[in-house]
Amino acid sequence: MSMMMDVVRDGMAKSSARPMQILGEMLTDWLLKHPAEAERAVDDKKTLAGAMSAIEDVARKQGGKCGVVDDQEALRIALAYLGVKGAEPTGDAHKPAAADTFALDNFWG
Repeated sequence: MSMMMDVVRDGMAKSSARPMQILGEMLTDWLLKHPAEAERAVDDKKTLAGAMSAIEDVARKQGGKCGVVDDQEALRIALAYLGVKGAEPTGDAHKPAAADTFALDNFWG
């Protein structure tokens, strides 16, 4: 059995894919706010990649060519996959860096 924080960190180390890193960051943030869960034992078969697959499965079930899951729902799905029952995200959405934001007024002078 591994501790949940170790599962998240191992998954982030194994994949440099941006979606995997974002999911790992979201889970890490949540676990830092819930230290008892961070130290809870997790089945060795559970991985960060498995949590990402669970999220993708939910998105696929939406039908059509594209499925979307917002960050809070993704966090709920990942936590459920890792065995956290009834966990609610903290309400802190994953926010893009300030450099990624802009005001249209800057373009119009």
